[in-house]
Amino acid sequence: MVLGDGIEHLATRPANSLDIVTAFHVIEHLDVETLLALIEAAHDALRIGGCLLLETPNPHNLQMAACDFYNDPTHRRPLPPALVEFLVSASS
Repeated sequence: MVLGDGIEHLATRPANSLDIVTAFHVIEHLDVETLLALIEAAHDALRIGGCLLLETPNPHNLQMAACDFYNDPTHRRPLPPALVEFLVSASS
């Protein structure tokens, strides 16, 4: 495990060297430009057929979307699954 900036760490990895990149409850804290940079860095580091696993609170859950999400002041905005899917597919 490495503690630090994910984008910077991924940039140090050789291209096509990782089978999986995970980010659990990270992307809802990022602005769009940083999120795209993270996706691009992961894409560069992943082997063909590798997996990018991003977990974020689901805005389709009304309790989370209406109340719980905003209990963390570092959250920027809920990210609908279709948006995340589009950003990942458009970046590859």
